[in-house]
Amino acid sequence: MRGFAMMQGMKGLALCVLIACAVMAGHIFQKGLGIQPDSPRYIASGLNLYQHGVLTGGWAYDPAQAPAPGLPQGGVFTSLELALAAALDDRTRSALECAVRESIHAPCDRGMTSLKAMYSVEIAVFLICLVSVARLLFGDWLRPALALAFALSFKEMRAYSHDVLSEPAFMMMSGLFLLAVMRAVRAGGRALPWLLAGLALGGMALVKPAWSALPVGSLLVLAGMLVLHRGRALVWGQCWGAFALGWVLAMAPLLLRNYLVMDFVGLSDGGYMLAPLSDRLGYNAMGWRELAAGVLFYLPDFGDNAAIALFGQDIAEKLAWGDHSYYIYGRDVLHRMALAKGSVAEAKAFLWSEHFFNTPVKSLLVSVLLAWRGLFVGSLLGLAALLLLVPVLRGLSHPQRTGLLALLLPLGMMVGAQALISVSIPRYNVGLIVPFSLVLAQAVYWLGQRGYRRLGRRG
Repeated sequence: MRGFAMMQGMKGLALCVLIACAVMAGHIFQKGLGIQPDSPRYIASGLNLYQHGVLTGGWAYDPAQAPAPGLPQGGVFTSLELALAAALDDRTRSALECAVRESIHAPCDRGMTSLKAMYSVEIAVFLICLVSVARLLFGDWLRPALALAFALSFKEMRAYSHDVLSEPAFMMMSGLFLLAVMRAVRAGGRALPWLLAGLALGGMALVKPAWSALPVGSLLVLAGMLVLHRGRALVWGQCWGAFALGWVLAMAPLLLRNYLVMDFVGLSDGGYMLAPLSDRLGYNAMGWRELAAGVLFYLPDFGDNAAIALFGQDIAEKLAWGDHSYYIYGRDVLHRMALAKGSVAEAKAFLWSEHFFNTPVKSLLVSVLLAWRGLFVGSLLGLAALLLLVPVLRGLSHPQRTGLLALLLPLGMMVGAQALISVSIPRYNVGLIVPFSLVLAQAVYWLGQRGYRRLGRRG
């Protein structure tokens, strides 16, 4: 009887997944694809790849003239998928050409059917991976269904699924990576699953090059594991080696192309990081009062009003995005100062030496504050998940706790990395939707169990 109920539950779960994927696809096709300020540079690179077979960066696209080879300002995967979308559908290609040729407010034909279909598939893969992770973690069907429902409630699922940006691909790759990590953790020290996790990480880095920092950061995790489990040093070393090898294999074609074509070893335009780094280091100009106020200000929904009531209106002007904010100071003032130094290397050296390491303690605290801002994926849902995280971890069994921590660890490390080199907003951390949904699902499951037991006792 119990096996029959489980089978029926699994059928219901599969139906829920199909409905969720259809709902998101309907949202994408009904809403249409918008053009954001960053979209034209992605589109130009994709069209150059489609029209001329040349991978390049920048904003320029001329259908009659091939550009010089270059590096995208961001991940190469977005250029590849836009080129494929243009090749599959002439109307999509015409709409992309219009968008890159005109301003973002031009009345271009925004049909883009092939690109909508690709985004729908990417979001569907993300949702399927989320449910698969939940199945591996919990072993039943109810909590994966709850996790799926919570995932659909995150505003990022809707906000970033219908603009020409890299976020749909990033969601897909983050889902594949977290599923691979969960399987590797459950594999008991076998190297092959970690190789697959490394390959999935390489896929993420092809979308967001910043994720290439994770293999290096994971060396700290390896060192900790070697200290805690010296008897398994060889096993952990092999797992990390397989993980790093998977990343190298995924990156090798792009790195080889960059070296042969451009005599350059790297994943994206060297000057691309200069602008976000300037934006980030502008926040180091804040004082201790703003640093304290920011903890409250960056809380979702009510935090800004609470901080203004406690610290004054000037706090909002400095910590938000307006003309007198630290963000604008970094973007408009600090960036120009860095560019005046000459080369990209000299500009970066100036930024780090004069605006980070000159006040290292405060700079690290500002990084912690910006990491705090980047955590609140889903706004209040993210806040609820963070508040419930410790009680949920304490109540889980040891294998479940290990699995959830394995998901949180790489995501948390990258939240910190993003806070060091960028303005750190929830958009950069959409992978947190997976563990946050799992935490919320487990909390609701517990509440349901307690309510059911109380009703049983009363009966």
